[in-house]
Amino acid sequence: AVMQILNLCLMFMFLVMAYVSLVHASELLSTNLGRTLLVAFSSFWLLRTIEQVVFLGVKHHVSFALTVIFLLGSVIYLAPVFAR
Repeated sequence: AVMQILNLCLMFMFLVMAYVSLVHASELLSTNLGRTLLVAFSSFWLLRTIEQVVFLGVKHHVSFALTVIFLLGSVIYLAPVFAR
């Protein structure tokens, strides 16, 4: 039951991240709170990238592709913070 609860909570957080990113993009770029959220979202994906490598490696092509996608997620969220 613990894994199901964690996965459901993680899905909720992904929905929140997506909603905030798509609906409140201008606030993310123009406020201190928004930039803090961008750094937090970027950190989430960077940590996810590190965990991918540590726990699953990058030997299989799917694992490598996921690692690249997670790293891109981190860069995409962090880029606007430094674009100003």
